[in-house]
Amino acid sequence: MMKKIMLSILTLFIGVAFANGAFADGYYIDDYAVNVEIDSKKTAKVTEEVYVHFFEPSQGFVKAIPYELTVKGKDGKTYKQKADITNVSVDDKFSTTKDESKNVLMLTTGSPDEKVNDVRKYVIKYEYQMAGDGNKNADEIYFNLINTDMPVNINHASFGVNMPTPFDGKNIDVSIIKEGENPSKNGIESGNNGQAVWGQTLRVLNGNEGIGIGITLPEGYFEPDKK
Repeated sequence: MMKKIMLSILTLFIGVAFANGAFADGYYIDDYAVNVEIDSKKTAKVTEEVYVHFFEPSQGFVKAIPYELTVKGKDGKTYKQKADITNVSVDDKFSTTKDESKNVLMLTTGSPDEKVNDVRKYVIKYEYQMAGDGNKNADEIYFNLINTDMPVNINHASFGVNMPTPFDGKNIDVSIIKEGENPSKNGIESGNNGQAVWGQTLRVLNGNEGIGIGITLPEGYFEPDKK
């Protein structure tokens, strides 16, 4: 009887996990670390280290890099923040496709002819040239450190963002984000020293949850300012 009860509980747990997207794609992410170096021309050099646990044969994992975001600035106005994505690299085979319906660059690791079924570390690098922010009275940046198109759970995530020159660290917003829901500061911690921002999650990120950062800076902080 006890074995049947335990089996029923295990079956229920697996069913809930699949329903929530935890294991729906044949893998989950153990750790996701993002480092961003932003220069004076508003170009972000991004390095990601991703530890992926594959529990069934898969080609690799998929991530989305948005090249257009709809954001609401500190002045209350909504605008499109566009970006050029260049110099994409992965320390493995990979392919990219542009999804214009979602305004994202889709990156898929691995090859269709090769399957992985273990724990893999991927190092992903790219450059992200942000265009104007739409605010005439301040410079603003908005960046999805982890985008909301990731369909699987992320057990732990951390990030560091280095800015080109010192700034007032009071106008920084770091949140857990999900499409269709309000950003939340529950489950994440962050800090800054007036030039670098860092943080980590305090809970599992569920499928389609990400991390967003916004920083408001004095007008003219970036040169040239592309408005």
